[in-house]
Amino acid sequence: MLRLLRSNAAHFWTAVTVLSQVCVIAPSGSQGFRTKDEVQRFGDLMEEMCYIVATKHSGSLKGEHGTGRNVAPFVEMEWGTKAYELMWELKELFDPDYVLNPSVILNRCVWL
Repeated sequence: MLRLLRSNAAHFWTAVTVLSQVCVIAPSGSQGFRTKDEVQRFGDLMEEMCYIVATKHSGSLKGEHGTGRNVAPFVEMEWGTKAYELMWELKELFDPDYVLNPSVILNRCVWL
């Protein structure tokens, strides 16, 4: 899987490293977000990497803190629609005004 992620990541960045530490895979590279093209390139990379990890290999997208906004658009992909809707029901029950960690983990917006 790591080889596949590395080769796919190379499609998006000329210089990219995919790090693996005890089954935690994290892309590392220089990515700008100044233009729509740069944001789209990052979105395409996340889409493909999340598909490889969560769908193709039934892996987990969350391995460490600080990644909530990056994987928020892919929580449903990882957990399935039924579990995702249950997460939203719980979120709305305990945080009806969406003030706790807005757009982290649960986010209906595809890209912020």
